[in-house]
Amino acid sequence: MEMKRKEQDGADVDERWEAFLEAQQTGRFAQFYRCRPMSLLDKKNAEDYDQGNKVIMPQSALERLSSINVQFPMVFSIENEGGGERGRSHCGVHEFVAEEGFVHLPTQMMEQLGVAAGEGGLVMMRNAELPKATFLKLQPHSSAFLNIRDLKDLMSYNFGRYACVTEGDTIAVREKLHGLGGRGGGEAVYRFDVIEARPGGAVSTVETDCEVDFAVPLDYKEPVLATPVPVPAAEAAEGPRRFAGVGFRMDGKPVEQERAPAAPAKGDQGKRVLQFGGASAAAAGGAAAGGKKVGGGEEEEKKPAAARFTGKMYSLQSQSKD
Repeated sequence: MEMKRKEQDGADVDERWEAFLEAQQTGRFAQFYRCRPMSLLDKKNAEDYDQGNKVIMPQSALERLSSINVQFPMVFSIENEGGGERGRSHCGVHEFVAEEGFVHLPTQMMEQLGVAAGEGGLVMMRNAELPKATFLKLQPHSSAFLNIRDLKDLMSYNFGRYACVTEGDTIAVREKLHGLGGRGGGEAVYRFDVIEARPGGAVSTVETDCEVDFAVPLDYKEPVLATPVPVPAAEAAEGPRRFAGVGFRMDGKPVEQERAPAAPAKGDQGKRVLQFGGASAAAAGGAAAGGKKVGGGEEEEKKPAAARFTGKMYSLQSQSKD
């Protein structure tokens, strides 16, 4: 495995060297530089230069670029000799004040290219011509970016520090936080991976209207759905029970619970008893006379018919005296 990696690294070096020679022969800009971080730059505002993907090159680079036909704003392809496929990206330029043979890179860009912190990393830079960006798809590292109030303005401001973006790059968006009373509350940093760029894998972000889409954050987790509690078949058939608790009185006395009605006898299930009239009607019915059956047979005593309205009648009019 180690032998294959060395062979691959050797092939990458040969490829970059051939690209360097080709650029020199065709009149394009190509040069190898040793990397330095922005912190070694002798400037008061070196921290501002350490944001974005713009570098500081030596004066000789400007002289060489002035002698050839270059596109403005200037952008460059930058490749780390020992970074493999990961060590390739694009960048812009701040100034041409670096020491000869060296180039100052932002800290995040050095990490992305696989250049060790400090001096010593060797990179090859070539001038490039990139199309203007029309679409970018970014994947945030954290869901915290959803809390940004003015996301559009913040993204537009921070993209001013990037001359271009390349698929596979990681860009940093910084937001100044305000504390109580308008005092400074620190700074929040949101990182995004560039997973798609149109119309090419590397695009210019200077003076262009670009549509931006966001993918699912890297730390996003699917919400855990509550497991439904199984309901017994009998309870499901009868429906949910309501007011199944126990009542309490405000004075502390026990609450009299209603007794459940007694279950009907097994033989009387499904029967309903209906009663019309009172007890006097039943008694009066027993005193009624029976009839006889005619037709040559024995006389059969008729069952007494139930008498109705057997009460005593009264008149509201006064009786006349004789």
